[in-house]
Formats: sequence, structure tokens, C-alpha cells
Amino acid sequence: MSMEQGTSDGWMRLRDTAMHRAGVGHMRTMDSVVTGIFLPMWRVRAYTLGEKINVWRGKVWSRPFFWETLLRDDLAARLTRFEIPVYFLVGRHDFTANADLSRAYFDAIEAPLKGFYMFENSAHSPLFEEPERATQILLHDVLAGRHALAQTEEVEFGVDP
Repeated sequence: MSMEQGTSDGWMRLRDTAMHRAGVGHMRTMDSVVTGIFLPMWRVRAYTLGEKINVWRGKVWSRPFFWETLLRDDLAARLTRFEIPVYFLVGRHDFTANADLSRAYFDAIEAPLKGFYMFENSAHSPLFEEPERATQILLHDVLAGRHALAQTEEVEFGVDP
């Protein structure tokens, strides 16, 4: 089945399983969405019970209504100018939002302030995989309205086999 025709649920399950086993999905060391994301999210004290429930309701209900549309929409072609600061926190081992494509999109964006942060030991979830560095970036750059900790030069991409 081509991307134009959509993706089957079976293909998506196969893809997700393969990406988790290869360490290029949500997190490099995650075997299961349940033990890697679902259970740890319930321990986050910053979320209310209602917010925790709504995260998963949104995940379950959004897919049937928006997934195919999202796959067909080239947001990078439509959304390149922003009037707010833009920060990209990117995992080098992320194959969900590929680092090369993320950098290319970042470079095409016009914004009053931009910051690109590569996380060398992360896949799709640098906030969970490298929390100390993510916290430092959020406190010292994002909240302060600057990009002092950002990569200023293009970095070499690609994942070692």
C-alpha cells in the first residue's frame, strides 16, 4: 500500500515494533509503549489525573480522524514563517522525526529567534532520554528568550549502524 493510499494498522504496528527494537522510535532503550511511556507518564506529578487520561484519549481518538491527512500534508512547505521563537530539540537517533529532515526544515524557517539542539543519545524523546540537558536548555534558553546553548553550525547527521 502506498503512502497516497494510506497505511494499514498492521503496517503501523510492524513499523513501531521494528523501530523500538532498533532503538530509533520513541526512545533508544524502549521495548514497549506501555512500560516506556504509558506507565512513566502516570508518575509525572505535574499532570492532573484528567490530563493524564486526556493524553491517551487524544492519542486513541486522533489517529482515525487525522493520521492520513497528516501524512499527506507537507507542513514544511506551508509553515515557514513564525512570529514567535522556534526551538527544535532533536534526537540524533530519531527515525520518527528524522534529524536530517528536522534540520532542513529548521533552516527554512524564518522566526525572530531560532534554536536547534541535537541530543546525541536520544531518539524521539530527548526530554525523557537526556532530561538534564533538556532542562538546562528550557531554563537557560527557552525561558530566557535566547539560543546560547543551540548548535550554531550545521552538524553532521546520520546514525552509525
